[in-house]
Amino acid sequence: MSANDQLAGVDSLLSIGKVYRTSIWLLKLASINVATKKIQIKKAPNNWELLWIYL
Repeated sequence: MSANDQLAGVDSLLSIGKVYRTSIWLLKLASINVATKKIQIKKAPNNWELLWIYL
């Protein structure tokens, strides 16, 4: 296995991890928004800012 193959493997693992984290965040945001339906409009921008920080 060459160094390039190993790098490619690490790269794909990292991107899978990023997709996984993003989907977890989206699920959290969805549940937060459902739980706080009344103040969803006020809260949504803050949640999205947090989401982009973690991407």
